[in-house]
Amino acid sequence: MEHPVIQGAFAPEGRAGAEQVRTAVVNIIRSERFNRSRRLCDLLWYLAEETLAGRAARLKEYTIAIDVFGRGAEFDPKIDTAVRTEAWRLRARLRDYYRAEGACDWLRINFRKGSFVPEFNVGASASHAAPMTPAHEGFGHLLRDQFLYAYLRNAVAVTPLGEQIRAGLNGMISGHTDLAIAHLRQQLVLRPEDALLHTMLGLSLLQAGLLPEALSEAICGAELDPRCAFATSSVAVVHYHMRHYDDALYHSHRAEAQSPEFDAVKLLIGDIYLHSGFHRAAIGRLEDACRLTANHPLALAHLGYGYARTGRYGEARRLLGALQGGAAGNAALLALVNAGLGESDAALGHLEQALESRTHMPELLLHSSPAYDGLRAHPRFPALLASLG
Repeated sequence: MEHPVIQGAFAPEGRAGAEQVRTAVVNIIRSERFNRSRRLCDLLWYLAEETLAGRAARLKEYTIAIDVFGRGAEFDPKIDTAVRTEAWRLRARLRDYYRAEGACDWLRINFRKGSFVPEFNVGASASHAAPMTPAHEGFGHLLRDQFLYAYLRNAVAVTPLGEQIRAGLNGMISGHTDLAIAHLRQQLVLRPEDALLHTMLGLSLLQAGLLPEALSEAICGAELDPRCAFATSSVAVVHYHMRHYDDALYHSHRAEAQSPEFDAVKLLIGDIYLHSGFHRAAIGRLEDACRLTANHPLALAHLGYGYARTGRYGEARRLLGALQGGAAGNAALLALVNAGLGESDAALGHLEQALESRTHMPELLLHSSPAYDGLRAHPRFPALLASLG
C-alpha cells in the first residue's frame, strides 16, 4: 500500500481538513515507533482514508480483515482475532507516539474504545491558524529564493519603516551583524510594538552568538504577532541553537501548523529530529524538504549532513558531489556536508572560503550551530569566529 505525502492548506475555523489529516498520518508512519511495523502503518492509513472518504460506517472487523489483512470471504471474527489484536496494538502505539515524538503534534488521531473509526483532534495551535496577510506572503517558496531572507525582503517592502530597517536587513545578509543590530535597535525605539523588527533583531543576535538576547527578542516578536509562522519559527530556531530541542520542536510544529506550505520550517524540523536522535523521522523530513523545494542546494546540503550523521555515507557523498558541481557560492553548503562526514579540514577550508566571499552568511551561524560542534575544538575554528567581527 502506498503512503504518499500530501501537503495542503489549512482548513478554516480550526477544522482539520483531509490534507492535514494525511500529513499527520504520514508523520506517524515515518516515526521511530511505527516505521518498522508495516501492518500498523497500513491499518492506520486505511482507517484514516476510509473515514475521510465518508465510509466510516463500513469500518467493521469483517471489512478491515478483507481490505487490510487479505482475509477471504470466509473470515470469522469469532475465530480469527487479528483485527482486534492489531487495533489494540495501534491504540497502544499511538499513545506511546504522542508521549514522545508526537508530543507537539498539532493534530492527534485517537480511537474510542471498541471503535475502528479514528477521531482527528486539532490542538490549540492549529485552531488559531489564519490566512497570511500581504506582509506574510511568499512563504511557500522561501528556499527557492534565498531561504527566509526572501520573506524578509518582501515584508520590508510593504512596511513604512524606512532605510534603517533595510540597512539592518542588508547587514544580516552580508554578515555584518553589529550594523544590523544597531540599525534594528534604532528602529525599535521608534516602533517598540513592531513584531517584524523584534524577529529580525532576534535573528541578528543569533548570528552574533548572543543566544539569550536572541531568544528574548524572538519571543517578543512571536507574542506581538502570534499567528505569524515566520515569527514562531524564529523562536524555534533560537531554541535549536541553544540545544533546547523539545522547545524547538514544539515551536517548529506550531509554525508548520500555522503555514503548512512554509518550506523552511520543514528543514528545521528535520534538523531538530536529527540532533534529538530520531534519525528515521529526520531523514524523512529532510527528503520531503528536498522534494518540495525542487532540490534547492540548501535543502540538499541539510539532507547530505543528515545522511552523513546517520551513517549513510555513500548518499552523503553523492549529494556532496552534486553540490560541488553546482553554481558558485556553495562553499558554506559544502562545509555542512563535510562537517557531517567528519572531514574537518575540508569543512574548515570551505567555511574560510565562504567567510572570505561573504556568501551564505545567514546560514553559517558559526557561533552556535549544532552542526559545527565537531569543529569547535579544532585550532583553526577560533580564527573563523574572529573573522566574523
